[in-house]
Amino acid sequence: MTTYLREKGGITAEEEEIVQYGLSALFGSMLSILTTVLMGSVFVNALSGLMLWLLVFPLRKYAGGYHAKSRSRCFLISLGMMLCAYVVFTTWDLPMAVYISVTVITFGAIFCMAPVDTPNKLLNALEQGVYRKRARVVLVTEGIVFIAACVWRYEALYAAVTMSYFIVAVSLVAGKVTLTDVERKGD
Repeated sequence: MTTYLREKGGITAEEEEIVQYGLSALFGSMLSILTTVLMGSVFVNALSGLMLWLLVFPLRKYAGGYHAKSRSRCFLISLGMMLCAYVVFTTWDLPMAVYISVTVITFGAIFCMAPVDTPNKLLNALEQGVYRKRARVVLVTEGIVFIAACVWRYEALYAAVTMSYFIVAVSLVAGKVTLTDVERKGD
C-alpha cells in the first residue's frame, strides 16, 4: 500500500517507512479488536469481547508489562492469555466472591507494580511517575465500573473487568520477570 501511495505521489520516499509502520500498527490494532470480539462471541457474545478490549487497552497502555519480540509472538501470547481468561471466567460457574477476590488481588498487583517498562524502552523517573498516575486513574475507574457491575449484577461486565485485570496483572508479572532476567544477564 505504501508503494502504491508513493508511486501515486501521495507520500514521499522518506515518508514511506513511517506510513508503513503506521499502517502496520493500525492493522495490528484492528486484528486485536476483531480477535477479542470474535473470542467474546464464541464464549459469551460480541459485546463481551468489545468490553474486554476497551478495558484492557487503556490499562495495558499505561501499566506496561511484557512485550514479545515480534508482533506475531505478541498476538499468540495475547490470544493464549485471553483464551485462558475466557475459559476460567466465563465457562466455569464461579460465584461472585471469586470474581471479587481475583479482582481485589489483581487490582493490588497492578496498583503496586505499574508501570513495568521493557528492556527495549526503559522509563526514566518522570515517565515512571506519569505512567503510574495514568495507570492508577484507569485502574480505579475500572474498579468503580466493577463495583457498579457487581451491585447491578451485570455479570458480563464484572467478568470483563476481572479478565482485564487478570490479563494485565499476568503481563506485568511476566514483564518484571523478563526485565529482571535481562538485568541479570547484563551484570
